[in-house]
Amino acid sequence: MEEYYTEAEDIASVYRKQYLDSITDLIKKKQDEKNKERVNTFLNNLDNIEKEREELKKMLGWPLYGGCEHKPILRLEYVGKDSEVYIYRAFIDVFPDYSFYGILFIKADTSGEPDASKFGKKPLIISQHGGLGTPEFCSGIYGDTANYNQMTRRILKNDVHVFAPQLLIWCPERYKLPFERVDIDRDLKQVGSSITAIEIYSIQKALDLFSEKPYIDEERIGMIGLSYGGFYTLFTAACDKRIKSCISCSFVNDRIKYNWPDWTWFDSAGKFFDAEVAAMIAPRHLHIQVGNHDEVFDFETTKDVLRQTEEYFEKLGQKDKLKITVFDGKHEFCKDDSAISDMIASLYE
Repeated sequence: MEEYYTEAEDIASVYRKQYLDSITDLIKKKQDEKNKERVNTFLNNLDNIEKEREELKKMLGWPLYGGCEHKPILRLEYVGKDSEVYIYRAFIDVFPDYSFYGILFIKADTSGEPDASKFGKKPLIISQHGGLGTPEFCSGIYGDTANYNQMTRRILKNDVHVFAPQLLIWCPERYKLPFERVDIDRDLKQVGSSITAIEIYSIQKALDLFSEKPYIDEERIGMIGLSYGGFYTLFTAACDKRIKSCISCSFVNDRIKYNWPDWTWFDSAGKFFDAEVAAMIAPRHLHIQVGNHDEVFDFETTKDVLRQTEEYFEKLGQKDKLKITVFDGKHEFCKDDSAISDMIASLYE
């Protein structure tokens, strides 16, 4: 009878631990190298931000890079009105088989029936919800807005129109519509795209179509967002120079620590993290807000990123275009309205 060598299962555990430790050590070493590489490369390329912007689009993928010839189509569906606004659902056929959705709030005298010919030409502000959210939720259509702190309605206290897009991050349980964002993002990355690229491009196409409307001042476009909305605000403004001023709240942080799958692209540690993306918004206005008691993203790990962002803006000669506010709060949209007022005022500079 043949006999074979056997041993207890735990004997080789020490070797497996060595293997695991060597992988984690390798990753840490490469992260340190890439952090230095990213900052040094970006500093050396500050005189060619347009090239960096194209590289960012390339990193995010099609259709931000590579383009698409399809002419999008806009359809507005009237919902109703209140004392401040007419409300429309906006449907944008970005591609032949892909439709984007959001809510358009028209600031106007609502004493009569809506008449687009009488709508005044005003700036357009994009109000971007965050994770588990919807445009209806962040805009108070369901009543309570939780940590959005009436974000959209506070914008509408000013003389502006507002577009609140729907992103693929609603709460599957609350809205009884399940999906796996990470799986969809993975599928898109296999074909040279990403969910980020698709949704930023969709917002851009919405801006294309809204800018054709006589009541939208296409020279004065702003954007605000909370959490995931802060992510999309930062990246969309970096990609699209039509956004003249923006507020990114409760997002900017250490992307090594918070390397969520849909916030990670090939070699992003060597190319662009939050500070580099933020710098691409200069010479336009950027206001970064972070809560000092944020329970989702640790405030302590955002400090170095904020310092790096300040360095970029200073070296670009645009220090006055960056404002950073650390507010006394949690993972929420800052309750101080002065940031919104400043953002809208900067649209007229």
